[in-house]
Amino acid sequence: VCGVLPQNIDPSKYDTVITSPGIPPDNPIIKNALKHGSPVISELELGLDELPPVKIIAVTGTNGKTTTCKLIEYITGGKVAGNIGTPLTSYLENISEGDLLILEVSSYQIPFSQSLVPDVGIILNVFPEHLNWHKGFENYVVAKKEMFLRQTFSDVGIFNADMENIDEFLAGIKSRKVFFSLKKEVPRGVFTKDDDIIYIDKDGMEEVLLTRKEITLSGEHNLQNLMAAIAAWKAIGGMKLPDIRGFKLPPHRLEKIGVFDNIKFINDSKATNMDSTLRALESVDKPIVLLMGGRSKNQIHPDISEMVKNKVTKIIAFGESRKEVMRYFSEVTGVIESRTLKEATQLAFKVARPGDTVLLSPGGSSFDEFSDYCERGLKFRKWVKELAEV
Repeated sequence: VCGVLPQNIDPSKYDTVITSPGIPPDNPIIKNALKHGSPVISELELGLDELPPVKIIAVTGTNGKTTTCKLIEYITGGKVAGNIGTPLTSYLENISEGDLLILEVSSYQIPFSQSLVPDVGIILNVFPEHLNWHKGFENYVVAKKEMFLRQTFSDVGIFNADMENIDEFLAGIKSRKVFFSLKKEVPRGVFTKDDDIIYIDKDGMEEVLLTRKEITLSGEHNLQNLMAAIAAWKAIGGMKLPDIRGFKLPPHRLEKIGVFDNIKFINDSKATNMDSTLRALESVDKPIVLLMGGRSKNQIHPDISEMVKNKVTKIIAFGESRKEVMRYFSEVTGVIESRTLKEATQLAFKVARPGDTVLLSPGGSSFDEFSDYCERGLKFRKWVKELAEV
């Protein structure tokens, strides 16, 4: 199921229905198939069925999945597939027995991937997202948790100890629990103490792995991603941590485009929800000209107004949600309306002053103008460079 298909398909004529991640469970074809007992699986499940014996690290969460998977790849040398953009089924010929496979897993995939029982599972965070697909936040959390409920005592679950309602999330999970935290010491896992990143093992022995000075990644959220990756590396027996300074973030995540006329331009197109935008604002020095908009998800983070008030001199509201952005932030800072991202980029060149940072961190999806956040980021990068040459 990957698009608009006739609704009168007879599921009895098919052995299996393989669903694309974006197709929700209440799609008539899926409902009809389940009603008649026809198996409904994800593309990921199809790939898992064909895998040779491998060790699997699976990463899920609302934000940070791709960065964490790439960090694990950098640290361990494993192979990455899944929601990251490389379908597992297209990658099977590159996977051999005994390989380490790193899977980025979305909440869309987990319910239809019953064979997904990772040796190491990671949950980074859970914020309101994809609520139309899941029919509410509670169902979204349940989908994220399902992967961990399948694990046994021989598996490892890595959890964000700073996550709201973490104790409730852990209920019923049998795997060996490892944690990461920016705020407190954990019984087992990775935490920060002063400027040190420390790993504590099951016997309570502490090991300083690196210091903050050795980390070039921007933002506390990326430090969390790194700690989760380190915990996974330790879970598979990692001994000597590679130099993290050689790691570069994937594109469209606080990506520095350049400095023109002493104005810095940053592409954070991957910020498709308000929590991501808040993390970007925390990571970028003021004063900021913020490009915000796209397609609304009707979610405003409670802390974002204060952050905008303290760091943002102008918001340029663009796309379908521009009126919503203007209503919410007009009493907090100056807001300029723009129909499109291209127009917003042009306005940013006009209103930004030397020393400012122009930050594209939309807080909404890209589907009002673009096929995905990557196209949005690529267009922004292109337009910035073109306008800088004028």
